[in-house]
Amino acid sequence: MMFVYLSKKIAIPSTSQLLCVSWDKENGFIGCSGENGLLKVFRLEGKEDGRNSSLTSNQALDGHNGSVLVVKWNELHQRLTSSDQHGLIIVWTLHKGQWYEEMINNRNKSMVKGMDWNSDGRKICIAYEDGGVIVGSVDGSRIWGKEIKGETLADVAWSPDSRIILFALGSGKIDCYDSSGNLMCPLEAQSKWKTVCGTKIASMKWFNSRYVYPDPDVPSLCISYKNGFVALLKDEMDTEPIVFNSKLRISCCQWNQNGTVFGIGGSYLGSANSDQEIINAIEFYSAYGEPLSVLKVPGKNFTSFSWEGMSLRIAITVDTNLYFATVRPGYKWCSFGNTIAYAFNKADKLETYIMFWDAKNNERYVKSFRQVNAICEGNEHCLIAARTEEGKECLIWCNTLGTPIDSRMIGFSATYLSSAQNYLTGASPYYVCVWNLRSTNSTFGTSPEEKISSSVSYYHLKNGILIPCRLPLDVPNPDENNSKITCLGTSDKLMLIGTESNIQIYTASDMKLVGTLETKSKPVRLSLNFSVTKLAVIDINGNLTMFELRPYMELTSDNLGMWLDFERKDVWDIRWAPDNPDMFAIMEKTRMYIFRGTEPEEPQQSNAHLCSFKDLEVKAVQLDELLKNPEFPKKDHFVTMEVKSLRDTRSLLQQVGTKEATAFVEKHPHPRLWKLIGETALNSYNFEAAETAFVKCLDYRSVKLVQKLKATENQLLKEAELAAYFGDYEKAEKLYMQADRRDLAVDLRRILGEWDRVLHLLDSSASSTDEEYKEAWDALGEQFSDICNWERAIECFKKSGNTERLVDCYYQLELFDELENLVETMDNNNKIVPKLADMFSSVGMCELATRCYLKCNRPRLAIDLCIKLNHWDSAISLAQKYGMADVKKLLKSYAKRLLMEKKYQQAVDLFKSCQQKLDAALLLYMMAEDVLEKEGPSTSAKASFTLAAQVMQDYEDRQKKPDNDSEPESLLLEISDDIQISPNTLNRLYRYIDYPWKGAEAQHFWILAKNQFTEGHNEAAMRVLYNLQKYEEMLPMEPLYKMLADSSLEMKCFGVCAKAYMKLESLPKISDELRDCYQMAADQIFSKNPPKDVVSPRVDCRKCKRKIHEWCGTCPSCEESYPLCIATGRPVFDVATAVACSHCRHFVIETEVKEDMRCPLCQGLGFGS
Repeated sequence: MMFVYLSKKIAIPSTSQLLCVSWDKENGFIGCSGENGLLKVFRLEGKEDGRNSSLTSNQALDGHNGSVLVVKWNELHQRLTSSDQHGLIIVWTLHKGQWYEEMINNRNKSMVKGMDWNSDGRKICIAYEDGGVIVGSVDGSRIWGKEIKGETLADVAWSPDSRIILFALGSGKIDCYDSSGNLMCPLEAQSKWKTVCGTKIASMKWFNSRYVYPDPDVPSLCISYKNGFVALLKDEMDTEPIVFNSKLRISCCQWNQNGTVFGIGGSYLGSANSDQEIINAIEFYSAYGEPLSVLKVPGKNFTSFSWEGMSLRIAITVDTNLYFATVRPGYKWCSFGNTIAYAFNKADKLETYIMFWDAKNNERYVKSFRQVNAICEGNEHCLIAARTEEGKECLIWCNTLGTPIDSRMIGFSATYLSSAQNYLTGASPYYVCVWNLRSTNSTFGTSPEEKISSSVSYYHLKNGILIPCRLPLDVPNPDENNSKITCLGTSDKLMLIGTESNIQIYTASDMKLVGTLETKSKPVRLSLNFSVTKLAVIDINGNLTMFELRPYMELTSDNLGMWLDFERKDVWDIRWAPDNPDMFAIMEKTRMYIFRGTEPEEPQQSNAHLCSFKDLEVKAVQLDELLKNPEFPKKDHFVTMEVKSLRDTRSLLQQVGTKEATAFVEKHPHPRLWKLIGETALNSYNFEAAETAFVKCLDYRSVKLVQKLKATENQLLKEAELAAYFGDYEKAEKLYMQADRRDLAVDLRRILGEWDRVLHLLDSSASSTDEEYKEAWDALGEQFSDICNWERAIECFKKSGNTERLVDCYYQLELFDELENLVETMDNNNKIVPKLADMFSSVGMCELATRCYLKCNRPRLAIDLCIKLNHWDSAISLAQKYGMADVKKLLKSYAKRLLMEKKYQQAVDLFKSCQQKLDAALLLYMMAEDVLEKEGPSTSAKASFTLAAQVMQDYEDRQKKPDNDSEPESLLLEISDDIQISPNTLNRLYRYIDYPWKGAEAQHFWILAKNQFTEGHNEAAMRVLYNLQKYEEMLPMEPLYKMLADSSLEMKCFGVCAKAYMKLESLPKISDELRDCYQMAADQIFSKNPPKDVVSPRVDCRKCKRKIHEWCGTCPSCEESYPLCIATGRPVFDVATAVACSHCRHFVIETEVKEDMRCPLCQGLGFGS
């Protein structure tokens, strides 16, 4: 709720009409101009609420002859720029406390319609009415100028990043120029509102985001028209502007300092008729165009207004007067218990932060959110409406530390919140959600879908009433709504919905409409007293009215109650007392009033926001001061104000005595007053009066203390008990020790929870027992645990010997080595062992968890954990050891399900975990073949075949070990029929056992040959392609033999070329046309060249000793095969000249090996001989 009220008026000693005002946000100076050359600069110092503020500087600046129309501050360079009706521009500078002329520019052709400094204050753009534009620097030099032909200008605005200048033309058009004066384009979105907004632009303001981090999703450009329409845009490219009608005859508009609120000033349109009274006003809106407040300004001719630097005051020019208004911003905050929660932003961050400040202990906890829409208190918790990082809207229920207790995703942005004991409510202008806490099971940490549960009910405001609806919510249709939701009020039995025209009362249990209260103006705050008999309503104008409700069981639509003859103006906050249905506190301008019924007490000066009203004390927080430095709140920001009866009773006790004060309280009874008398009497040892007073206020704990003091003869003990009662614990402990009652001192510190002090007292006595030490160390450890100081907690629990809590602390710090050491020291029957097993299980430490389960004789849980974590080898081994035969069946079923769902990678991991290496390898080969079929020869296919070959190689190495246990029977073979793997497919896969690297080699040498052929290395390409013929079933045959034919032709190896063309002509899957082309090419080649290879280097076959070509990897005579160098593709005829990869065991010619070289095939590091 935002509220604005007039707080000060300064009459300018002149008959000149004031025309413009501008507030220097950095230095606090105010520039005010008017007719007849009037220009004044002054500074207003004092409190933001207007109290005791005074003019500390007041200087008239001479230099203008005509009406001074425009006044602009350059805040960063401390310059004032003014312009009059003749086009004279003067730049003023501050020197030794006085303002002097620094520069003058007199174009003398036309008046200035707008001036705007860019964000860093280095450039100013001046727009003249006749279309002239000048951009100059802060030192007075002209940067560029131009004439906009055929147009008059109305206003100018720099973009926040100084890249763009907007010019408002007299025709209503808005043009975009770059910072060098080049026309970019007209404003794109203007066509969407021009038909309704008209052509006369009143003002155009682009929010300067120098003070806050700019949010690109929030509108920052405000364009207002004289007929009352306003358009809000995110930037110059925004095609979906927000357009609304303010119904004002607009004179100007201004953004506040952080861009959350803008105001538009003028007079209501009816003032154009001379028979009607002129009503001047400033309407305030959020950045999204939602109305927040209205300030009506006296006078006839409203001209301008300007925000103060902290946006807590506004200067307004009307007629010959300068008014100041105080702004009570609509802060997002709440108070619950001793905690104040408030939202704030940082200048360098986009996120919104919420500070949870424990004002009693001065402890602070900060939480960050993408965006915070609203905050509301609820007993010892608070409700936050926020937007998640994923852009979803949610309600979060937090404790005093800011820790989420529960949350719900909702389908809209909730800007209004309210809470009752059993349910929470959030609302937007068209939707309401009710979160029933009684049916809520904690779901925090679950998925967003699970949080949208049956405990949240949704309602849509349609045709003026709420009707149930479901997610996803429909886009609201404004035509179906006569008004919007503006506020909420709740109790355990009633739900109150405030709209623009009325207040609707529903039953909280089933949301049935009970009745409707008509209001004179839009309500913005609803507050029920604790007995639900009175309703306080604050409207948008700050008027407070009161409605007396009938008892709940007697409420009917015809008899809801009656409006009381009670009204207060300029009210912006209210709090009901929780122990008196007729007592409440309100903030009225800068005064706090306490009411008993409708009668006020004497006001107290304050501008703080009310936190609570309890025990005749009003607690409030000075948010205006606090939010100047929100990260470091001080206790000085917290204010406590007493009710008059409490102040009077305290005065009587101090000045007269207990008897007279008692007589006063008997006439004005209240438990807090009786308690004050009892405490005063107790402090003066008047036990009879104290006991009587405590009985009156039903304070039986204090009554027992009085009786105990009566029975105590030792004066030191009496003084100690009184000191403890009044909170002077140091004195109480000292008195106990003087009375030689260390046990009572220990009991006192134990009750207070000051266990470090208890330990100190125990150390000072020789009679302290081990049980006392154990209790103290245990309790101190629990205190450290509560604040997550696990290291200190561990020290305490070690000293107390509390192993169970020590385990919890180790777990929180993830000290699993320490937990493992504890396991070794425990016997099998220790109750902590199962807990340790669960801890290890929760973090996936299967071996340790299994050992713990077995230690406490729970093998079934150990096997289940191994299965859950995919440690099937351990699960099968344990099952065999403990005689549980169902594991193999479960393994088979699980593998079958994975394969049927085509979760092949998970199935591979499963086979590996239960030592089914052959099945894992075969499945990987099947996956690799799928990749090959989909993508063709590629690096992906190579990687897949390489992985399969490595697993198959591991299987073969294991089989060769003499002490190896036989591998379990193949699961893949057993379930092949169920997962629709044909015997032919299985047979093909089993062939990889004899040659596991064949698929990887084929893909590797194909890629190598293709790269060599593309780069023109025909000899190397031919060598590799020739040897790729033995892999032809795994490669595309036509490209293979076509590249072989082309490369061999280039090398004049016509024998190889002829065989390649023969293969191409015999391919079954090519078209007849292509086959004819290959035949014609072969005829042309071999009609001139016999199919013989040129003479090339040859080597002796090591088996048959015949000569073979050096590119042949297989001897044509005896079919002896030679390995290929995986780096070059050359056959390795002598392995002594090559180096083998230690991983895949493939060779690389020694001259090709480089330092730290990875294997080109398997990517393994290093080569072994």
